[in-house]
Amino acid sequence: MPDPAERFIDAVVRPLGDNAELEIAARNELAALISGDEESLERAARQLESAGRVRWSGWKIALYAVTFVMSLVSLEVARRGAVVARKLSEIAMGTTGDTRDLPARRMSAEDCLLLFGDTSKHLKSERMKVLWDAAPDNPAYFAEYSILHRIDHDSLPPDFLATAERLDPDNAWFTLMAASAVGKDAVTRLKLTGKERKNGALPGSRLVDEDRYREALELVAKAASQSRFDSYQDDLIAKRIPLLPKRTDLVSQILPIAYLAGSPADTIRFRSIVDVVDAECAALAANGDAEGLVDLAAKWEACLGLWSEADSGSLVDPMVLKVCIHAHAKRMADAAGKLGLEEVQARWAAVDEQLTQEKEARDRHGDRSLRMKGGIFAGLALPAVANQSVSAPIITDEDLRPGRLVDHELFGRVFSSFIWLVLGLMASAAAFYRMRASLLVRRLSLRFEALFRPADWLWVMGGGIVLPFAFYQVVYRLTPFGARDWSVTASGFMVPGGQFSSMGMLMIVMPVLIARWRLGARGDALGFRKARSWAGWGAVVCGALAIPVFGMSFKSGEASESVTKAAAVLLGVLMLAWLAVGMRAVFGRKAELMRRLTMTRILVPAYVSGMLLMVTSMPVYHALEKHWLAQDRLMEITPESPGWTRYEYQVAQAMRAELREMLGM
Repeated sequence: MPDPAERFIDAVVRPLGDNAELEIAARNELAALISGDEESLERAARQLESAGRVRWSGWKIALYAVTFVMSLVSLEVARRGAVVARKLSEIAMGTTGDTRDLPARRMSAEDCLLLFGDTSKHLKSERMKVLWDAAPDNPAYFAEYSILHRIDHDSLPPDFLATAERLDPDNAWFTLMAASAVGKDAVTRLKLTGKERKNGALPGSRLVDEDRYREALELVAKAASQSRFDSYQDDLIAKRIPLLPKRTDLVSQILPIAYLAGSPADTIRFRSIVDVVDAECAALAANGDAEGLVDLAAKWEACLGLWSEADSGSLVDPMVLKVCIHAHAKRMADAAGKLGLEEVQARWAAVDEQLTQEKEARDRHGDRSLRMKGGIFAGLALPAVANQSVSAPIITDEDLRPGRLVDHELFGRVFSSFIWLVLGLMASAAAFYRMRASLLVRRLSLRFEALFRPADWLWVMGGGIVLPFAFYQVVYRLTPFGARDWSVTASGFMVPGGQFSSMGMLMIVMPVLIARWRLGARGDALGFRKARSWAGWGAVVCGALAIPVFGMSFKSGEASESVTKAAAVLLGVLMLAWLAVGMRAVFGRKAELMRRLTMTRILVPAYVSGMLLMVTSMPVYHALEKHWLAQDRLMEITPESPGWTRYEYQVAQAMRAELREMLGM
């Protein structure tokens, strides 16, 4: 019966039988390496004999193949998402005319024309003129073309008023648009000195073109006699929203938001009318013409009333209306006071006081909870929107929750790709580490890998890869320490980033410690058993604690810098342990090279299994992202609420109601 040491050596060198020189060298190396007792040698020999000469295990081939295919699929999905996001933004902002890549569906020529006009044209006004030319009796298309023509050329189209008279003769919007264009350069508002501004003085005006000035006033008088005010922009948006790609995830939401953000603001240029009316108020007050001021006040108020009754889903329009009312109120009150018109003065002074108080309150108040607990888009848009109206609908945490969780799931999907990349780099580093050793050591380490049994692989992959992932998911989703009640931006991404980084670092360090333990148990005959790494496991505990501690950053109701720093220190301990492992691998004793090389052969499949876990989790994150987005009503865009978002539409309606009440309409 052979000696246990000889039996073990025979089992190790059996695959080297085709290379006598390498076999002899291996026997000499093993004779010097063996340090275990007979029982451990017998166990190791039996395990190697049962393993045979198989170099590539079937499960490894399957693992690498599945990971490769899944990674390609995930990367392609991510690439397409990035391309779609860029393409949609370019289309929506008008920097490209190519609509073939729209993801919603293939669009008919009519739908494409309605959405984008003739995309072969360079200027947006030229694109939309083709739409109007296709339906020359449609006042909505003419109104939009006129707005864009003024933006592109700083002038209205030729025969603007004649065309408006033919298409919609009783619409004050066309008349006031003409008045704003005519009055733009008719007067110049003079600047106040710092002292004058401090004393509440009103700016004066200098008449530049009296003909244009008188024409603008005549147009204001004409608009006051008309019965309606409609720019048709809401009707067009309501028709276009169903043609836009349906939002299914955050990327698909880019086009509707960007498209509506690129919609022209029609009344923003009406500010020039206020300058003309103010100049006339000052002139009437200077000439003592009380009857003329009363007449002007009635006409201008009639125009403002028509404007306030218009149905616009965009918040820009009522905001411009409020600015125009506020800018004019103080001038009208001042002129009425000089002429002894006490009733008129009191009315407009009250309007000025009310709007001033609202503005001061808005400047002092900023609802941080919307930024802290809303999604990224909601946090950027809603605080400014909600502050525009005192009767704006109250936003609850339940309203904010879906949008916030959409961001969390998107963050998980994106960060999973980073962990996938890091694990791939670690697997590559472990594989290339073998190049440091001679052919003999590489062949022997390959043979020693066979000492690992299925249970050992389960320990390394289950305990080193799956366990950190599962622990993170439990803390993140099932405990208050997941910080899911707060926006990912509330801490500048530090909390979710720190938690995900802690999980990733655990998936890097724990396989090393577990593989060292299991290899020591199986390779005791070779002297692979080492003392337990208390420092390493202590670092793992720190890394695990960092996940809930990061989530505790918001325990006080807002981001706590001290708690975040404590969590960062815990994560830093784990990262230092990782650095120590790497330094020891590079600069450690050469006598340990055999064991370290065998470790790398165990770590490569472990890290690849982590990559597979990351790429398979990405579709799950994506499905959850879609689930929460479907429940988000605040940022929803529908034909029934044709604003940038449903909430903006609601605030715009509330703001108009307030302005109508203020004007006594």
